[in-house]
Amino acid sequence: MTKNLRASALSCIFLAAWSFSLGAQSLPSGAILAGAREGLYRLDKKGGPAKLWSGGEVKKILKGDGGWLFLTSAGIFFSADLASFEERNAGLPFKTLKFFKDGAKGFKREVVDLKDLESDPDNPKTLVSCSKDEVFLSRDSGLSWSRIDTPVPLISGLKAAAVHSKPRLTVIASHPIKGLWSINPEDKKPVWVSYNAGLSLIPSTTMVDEIADIRALSGPDGVSIYASGSFQPKLYLRDPGASSFRTLYAKASDFGMLESLVFLKDSVGFISADSALRVSTGIQGAPASLAATWDEANQNASRARAALGAGLDCIFYQSAADEAVSLNELWLLERKYSTPHADKVSGLDGIYLQTGFINTKLDFYRNLMKERGINMLTVDMKDDVGRLRFEPKSPIIKEMS
Repeated sequence: MTKNLRASALSCIFLAAWSFSLGAQSLPSGAILAGAREGLYRLDKKGGPAKLWSGGEVKKILKGDGGWLFLTSAGIFFSADLASFEERNAGLPFKTLKFFKDGAKGFKREVVDLKDLESDPDNPKTLVSCSKDEVFLSRDSGLSWSRIDTPVPLISGLKAAAVHSKPRLTVIASHPIKGLWSINPEDKKPVWVSYNAGLSLIPSTTMVDEIADIRALSGPDGVSIYASGSFQPKLYLRDPGASSFRTLYAKASDFGMLESLVFLKDSVGFISADSALRVSTGIQGAPASLAATWDEANQNASRARAALGAGLDCIFYQSAADEAVSLNELWLLERKYSTPHADKVSGLDGIYLQTGFINTKLDFYRNLMKERGINMLTVDMKDDVGRLRFEPKSPIIKEMS
């Protein structure tokens, strides 16, 4: 009798631990993980936000192998239970910062700013990340990282990355000037190759529009690659085996960004200006009228913003259809920008040019601004290391430079 009671008690303990472990891998209905400038929070269906982690800004949340992965201002972190958090930055580059506090000088090391974090749809242990200068690959859920040479040396600005392993390991990265690139890291001599076929050009230029987000979706026919525009609100799809992208959706607007691609049943969700939308994956060249408002995402984002304020960066939740939804770049959903800088530029539409374009094509861009109703011009006077792009005539500027 005593043995049976002891065995029964041990079984109950085991089952309780097993149930807790299962619960650690999913969120209950109505719960939201929210990343903000001050850290990570959990919002339950009823009750205010509970702070889970305060080690930095949380910019993106992914469901990983056995838990959650977090892209933060302090690098990449992992948690299996949302109670303990493990740093996973081995192999990523660090920078040393000098600071002054109470009259004393000090130094601290920080992981370089990471722009993106994605996983292989067929092997969640394989991850890719990027800084503005380099791409990083992990085969063990971020426990170690290896560096991949940048596709565009000497020109910074990588924005997004994706990875897939079928039919072979492939990494894709987005560069703001040179577009998309792909590489097969397991080749004897890996080489980045252009991945731009089918993508739209920036009007009046020969440059591909900047890509804001890239994601790989594995299906029975192979891997599909989705990409979204930074300045032209377009969603692109590269079908399995295809040699170029096609436009899956184009918003009826000359300018705009589509961010944070999410795969849903028979549709793709994303963040656009003022609203989360979803578009059927079976419609080619769908007009804006066929983009449906993604009510669940908008409601959850509004709920998180009401709880955390303007510092909200990203959310993660399980949809009503039990889909894992990770949304970042939530600043796009802000209906009101109330900072002093935002007030100054309210109502202005501008273009950005380097000094060389001003010296050689000023009349062209002046006419373009008149034609498009553009009322602001930003000229980049320095290169990436702070050197002036022109020979100054002003004695004051000469002295400063």
